[in-house]
Amino acid sequence: MEVDINVVTSYHDKDPERRGDFPLTKTLTEMHKGKYVYQPSDDPRLRDFTVWRKDSPARLKYILENLKGETVLDIGCCEGYFSREIAKKGYTVTALDNSRKYMAITRYLSIINNIKLTYQQAKWQEYLKEGTPFDNILYLSIFHHDILKRGIEETLRSLRTFRGATERLFFETPLSSRKISWIAKNKKDLYGFTENEFKERIEQETKMKVTDTWYGIRPLFLLKGEDKK
Repeated sequence: MEVDINVVTSYHDKDPERRGDFPLTKTLTEMHKGKYVYQPSDDPRLRDFTVWRKDSPARLKYILENLKGETVLDIGCCEGYFSREIAKKGYTVTALDNSRKYMAITRYLSIINNIKLTYQQAKWQEYLKEGTPFDNILYLSIFHHDILKRGIEETLRSLRTFRGATERLFFETPLSSRKISWIAKNKKDLYGFTENEFKERIEQETKMKVTDTWYGIRPLFLLKGEDKK
């Protein structure tokens, strides 16, 4: 689904205040209830905004070192940091989010910086069922949100959607320790896995293999499927 935003005037202008009329700071402040951004941005209007995921450049470095092929799907692209930075390296990137506002922000920031992306506003499970494969898929900071909406077992089963959809899956877990844990939708029941148990389960559901783990604020698994090339 193409996302419409009102960017109609001087979006090549070096002065960001004259780059279109999309209310960037107002939109982010309303969404995050303050001057916060989830991901970094070099836009000068966001200079005094607090970045929640300060580890994003480190995650990006790891991802860039392990990308393969030409195409990338960024699931839950948020403000579009990973989509833009990866596209700058020459990859063909699709930015996907089910939030219309995040898609508008991503599209706006890419347009004013002359970065070409494809935009999709959709639930990732439904989009992947359309059958277009990607060389790489980013699934960052999404898993725990799916659990809160759908419950643990349904969310784990939904990982089967990745079967045949990609050769490389970057899967970020919702934790910061070797004990996997998260809270269910009712915020009372706690589900726990050891790291190895969790890896085995996502391998079972995706039919892919965890070949590497990057340890940051949250462990990031690199899963690989059958190499079709």
